[in-house]
Amino acid sequence: MGPPLLDISSPVSIRAQWARQHAIYGIKEEWNKLVRLAHGRRPDDESLDLPELITGDTLDEAPLKTIPKDGTAGGDPLAINVGIVGAGAAGLFSALVLEYLNTAQTSVKFTYDILEADTTNRSGGRLYTHNFSQQPHDYYDVGAMRFPKHAVMDRTFSLFADLGMDFGSLDPNGNWANDPPLGTLIPYYLTNIDPTSGVPQEPWRFNNVNNWGSYSSIATEDKDPWKFTADKTLQIDTRLLALKMSPGDIMTALLEPLRQQLRDDIKNQTNTGWQTLMSFDNMTMTQFLSSVRSPWPASLPQPTLPPPMTGDVPLPPYNYDTIQWFETFNGGNQGQLTCCDRRGTNWYDQAFSEIVLESLDFDFPKPGDPDTKWYCILGGAQQLATKMEAKINALSGNPSKVEYSSQVTALAQVDAMKVNVDINGGESKSADGGETRSYSCVFNTTALGCLEHMDTTAVLFNSATRQAVRSLGYGPSCKVAIKFTRPWWIHDLPTGTAVKRGGLGHSDLNIRTCVYPSYNIYDPDSVTAVLLCTYTWQQDAERLGSLMGDDETQLRTLLIADLVRLHAPSNATPKQLEDLHILIHGSYDSHFAWDWYKEPNAAGAFAFFRPFQFSEMWGKMIIPAGDVVVMGEHASPHHAWVVGALESAVHGIAAWCSMTATHNTVHAAAMKDVLDVLTSTDPNNPYVGLPPYMDLNMELWHGCLGAAVRQGMLEDRQEPLGRLTLNDRAGTEKQRAAALLTKLGIKGDFAKA
Repeated sequence: MGPPLLDISSPVSIRAQWARQHAIYGIKEEWNKLVRLAHGRRPDDESLDLPELITGDTLDEAPLKTIPKDGTAGGDPLAINVGIVGAGAAGLFSALVLEYLNTAQTSVKFTYDILEADTTNRSGGRLYTHNFSQQPHDYYDVGAMRFPKHAVMDRTFSLFADLGMDFGSLDPNGNWANDPPLGTLIPYYLTNIDPTSGVPQEPWRFNNVNNWGSYSSIATEDKDPWKFTADKTLQIDTRLLALKMSPGDIMTALLEPLRQQLRDDIKNQTNTGWQTLMSFDNMTMTQFLSSVRSPWPASLPQPTLPPPMTGDVPLPPYNYDTIQWFETFNGGNQGQLTCCDRRGTNWYDQAFSEIVLESLDFDFPKPGDPDTKWYCILGGAQQLATKMEAKINALSGNPSKVEYSSQVTALAQVDAMKVNVDINGGESKSADGGETRSYSCVFNTTALGCLEHMDTTAVLFNSATRQAVRSLGYGPSCKVAIKFTRPWWIHDLPTGTAVKRGGLGHSDLNIRTCVYPSYNIYDPDSVTAVLLCTYTWQQDAERLGSLMGDDETQLRTLLIADLVRLHAPSNATPKQLEDLHILIHGSYDSHFAWDWYKEPNAAGAFAFFRPFQFSEMWGKMIIPAGDVVVMGEHASPHHAWVVGALESAVHGIAAWCSMTATHNTVHAAAMKDVLDVLTSTDPNNPYVGLPPYMDLNMELWHGCLGAAVRQGMLEDRQEPLGRLTLNDRAGTEKQRAAALLTKLGIKGDFAKA
């Protein structure tokens, strides 16, 4: 048995270790296809056992051509011109990495353009804050809005520090003049803790029944507090209801044996947990919960209830109603098997393995660890983009470095280190400001939906990347915030139902999750206030999004009605409901709604990997397609998080530099100096250090495969295979592959096959 694949004691997160295995798998798959082709066999023939194939759990050293082992480049700096497509988190950060490289070494001088399609001169992409007015707290984050401070997010917080975004606190007296400056990291409260009682106090409305408190405190009073069993046609597993535990806590207990097995792999020098997890990689969460597990897998201990409870967790298979109960409630509290409020109808269509591994990354605190602290950015998360852009402008000497209204419509690899980019249709296709530019390389940082809208016919993406561009799951998400004339949820609700310190409102209503801001908790009752009244995902977002458009009267009416239903006291009288409606409706000032699937520069909210998609697509998508590199949160294990975008940028730059260092004799020494800087380690420097799921050898392999893609394309243009007969084509493919492998340093007698 091979070495353990996952190490819970490692400083590298479980998800990053998992991603490393899939990145290695992607390298093996793409390389072995080329090797088999050189031997004259089918690329997908798994029966061969040739010495040139990569086998086993680890990678051999990458086949290098020209990388120098020591010494530095001499003479004038090598000029590299980069096209960065997109000015979201990954695009802006890529520019900052290039600027840092220009100061940290003298062998290469990077120049770059940042091409952004947005026509409103807004950078940041899904770092988007809407301001209702110039009043300090009259805003909400349409996109990213909170940041947990723990090891997975270290690079993000290093970037905050580099940009001068310090930690601070609001003035508890509500005096805005005493608040810290915009861009300060202030506490973000996941749960509203009542200041008098010190216990959670949040609204929960399900099955037309209202309760206030935390799930556990509500369930302690009644094993079925939302009266699900009163409807005899609804068959939620009564064994689970009798536990008086939240669905999230039950799910955590159910899967704890597998989670613990993953933690214990290193101790026992086994791969048991990994192998068990991968045996379920073809399943969604729903499929896992509905599958017959009788007997429970022999490799897993029986799941037990957490202390002080005793006994075993009732096992699957669960019926449809029970699974819906899990999905409807799950994700409301940090530390459960999903994060925060990522709750939505059909959320369990996600890959089972993704949910399990995410729970390990975000299962904080661990025994002995302090509580994880969460932060938001005063003034909104777009402050991060604004500060990145300002630093880029200062370092580049260009006060308007981001080129807005520059929609990229086509990418084309023309020659080695020459990629043409058509902007607004290209110079040969449009009379209205279109142009075509050439770059040494292109970093595409847009969401995959936007990449699909471009003409990439002349980009040699591998088949997995092309498939990912078309089919990789993207989650729908909608947010609507209402500006009220006063913060009624803080000051006007009855005793025991006021929401005074952030937190969430939970429901199965159209609005699903209501998010109470953490930046206006001290505001007096005399000022306007913004409430993120609905944050929806998946099908809930699709349905709410259908009401967003030119006339949003129906949407506004629905939102106010749902806010009344959510904030009603238990067993509310008609008079109480009427008074609450008068309060909320009477306080309405305006609203702003956003559907990320209707935004043409996003075409979706975040990557949402379904079964097989991460294991079969991701590791191949992050390999350079010649001189075109895919970056963004979708190109990272940490989907939907800013840190994923940042890590993908560092990896993408390193992979392209590895290709140039190892397969370009003229540029090798200079690029070696760049790689030395990129792969250095400084925990306080966000611009260096490979992501934890990559190492230098893997980057060199990516460079090797990128060079193979580029060389194969150039040779095909000299003698297109499509013009040959099938027999001649097969022979030519074999000869080219064999010649290419020889150029790249692989050894073997290719003629014998």
